[in-house]
Amino acid sequence: PYLRTFGELVLPIFLVLGLGTRFAALGLSVVNAMAVISYWHVLSTLEPALAQNFFWGTLLLVPLTGQSRNPR
Repeated sequence: PYLRTFGELVLPIFLVLGLGTRFAALGLSVVNAMAVISYWHVLSTLEPALAQNFFWGTLLLVPLTGQSRNPR
């Protein structure tokens, strides 16, 4: 339980500050995936909530793939 709490509280701060953005995005993706898996019985009936998790998961792909960098 403490690892998930750490992931939810600290990794977004790392992501905002730009510290280890790929590590933070990967960690938050794992937290997001675990939330969807853990609460599937609720999310399967609430389509907007499930769409919100997919939206955040898609947003986390940007720092994971490195597409947020400016070309030099």
